[in-house]
Amino acid sequence: MSVETGLRGGGKLNSHLAKLKRDRERKVAAKPKTLGAVAEGPTITYPAGTSFPKDLPPRKGGVPLFLAEKMRLFQSASPIPIHLKGGPTDKVLFASTVVLCAIGLTGCLSFFYDMSFTKKADD
Repeated sequence: MSVETGLRGGGKLNSHLAKLKRDRERKVAAKPKTLGAVAEGPTITYPAGTSFPKDLPPRKGGVPLFLAEKMRLFQSASPIPIHLKGGPTDKVLFASTVVLCAIGLTGCLSFFYDMSFTKKADD
């Protein structure tokens, strides 16, 4: 006894199975008309009450004063490079970065030199 013959008496279930079968056939038959056709994406549904930034009212207060001063400092046109505009602290940090890079590069080169030549065994 198959599933379909066993369910013939249950009208709602039988109609539901027929609907599922039709839906399955439609999905198989739906093919793009051309190879480069753009497929439709799924629709996105958001729950009620979802707010998006473009819909929200603007915040009061604007930019904090200390941040506005920094923005003016770094966006002003001057011959000083951007990585040194912060003053003496930036100069010290930049110099220490250059020194550490030089030490690292020297260490790498000495390692490469040592590994390039075999050491003579002292017998």
